[in-house]
Amino acid sequence: MKKTLALLLAAALCTALAIPALAEITSSLGEYKPGEISGIDIEPLEDITINLDSYEAHDIEAIDVAPLEDITIDLGGYEAHDIEAIDVTPLEDITIKLDSYEPQELTSIDVEPIRALNIDLGSYEAQEIQSLDVKPLEEIKVELAGYDVPDISDIAPAELEPLYLSMVSYMGDDQRARLNGLSEIEVASLVEKQYELIADLDAAFKSAGINCRIDSASGRIPIDATLLYDTNEYQVTDAGKQILSGVFRVYCAVLSQEKYRDFISNVTVIGHTDSDGSYDYNVTLSQKRADAVRDFCLSDECGVNDVAWLSSHLVAEGHSYDERIFNADGSENKAASRRVELGFTVAVG
Repeated sequence: MKKTLALLLAAALCTALAIPALAEITSSLGEYKPGEISGIDIEPLEDITINLDSYEAHDIEAIDVAPLEDITIDLGGYEAHDIEAIDVTPLEDITIKLDSYEPQELTSIDVEPIRALNIDLGSYEAQEIQSLDVKPLEEIKVELAGYDVPDISDIAPAELEPLYLSMVSYMGDDQRARLNGLSEIEVASLVEKQYELIADLDAAFKSAGINCRIDSASGRIPIDATLLYDTNEYQVTDAGKQILSGVFRVYCAVLSQEKYRDFISNVTVIGHTDSDGSYDYNVTLSQKRADAVRDFCLSDECGVNDVAWLSSHLVAEGHSYDERIFNADGSENKAASRRVELGFTVAVG
């Protein structure tokens, strides 16, 4: 009641003194969104503190001057939730995280054109890709034992075992040797971070509207070769460049974040073929295709934001038909085998 009376008295004073600026101050704060309060020019408040000595006593006898100080409250001293008239809901939108990374970390991604592509990088049925399916836990344990690496089964959830096998299988002998120098807790921490990274990649591609199948154990993304090249050719087509630009911009935006960039040893582009033709012919073709993808993705045309980081990590490999895809009946799925895989390896030690 006292503050209300003070506001009325202040309004009366400004009317008597012809200070129209007070009307601006009494505007409904509900018209402003969070962050816009700073735009309110509160200089006119100083007019209220005009030297009262310059007025005759009878001009201000009816005014209780002390409450007038309440009007000079500094709005900047209040948190958004203290100003009841402000609808702070939009503020929540600003602080939304895309899972574990901030939206500003993906500012280099032009999301709308990527959505416009509406591409399906896995043009073959998921059930046909048996080599990418998660293996039974017991089979995973047997394969891990063959690598002679630390056993984390007693301290890590069973769900991490496929990721651990994937991580180890893509390592070189020197990396596995360094892995053996780590404690079980340190190894489990590496596997858990890979799990988080793959989850972040999945969320980022969904946000960008790109329909791709990220292998849940390795984080690799297979791209059908027919989307990138003409038959028996290795130059990337214009349509293929559009696809690679969208995919690499998202992939590298996630991998090059501060929390992951030191975790990544290499970003890999691996070319695969079917068994048509000789092994040596397909080694050459798969390597040239991988090289062409690497060269494009480092070009200005691709549009990757942190090219300097990517250029120091990106490697291209041709695997011929060593890693073919098979159908449920055991026959080779040649269409699925012809692919390029985008992936990463982790740094150890």
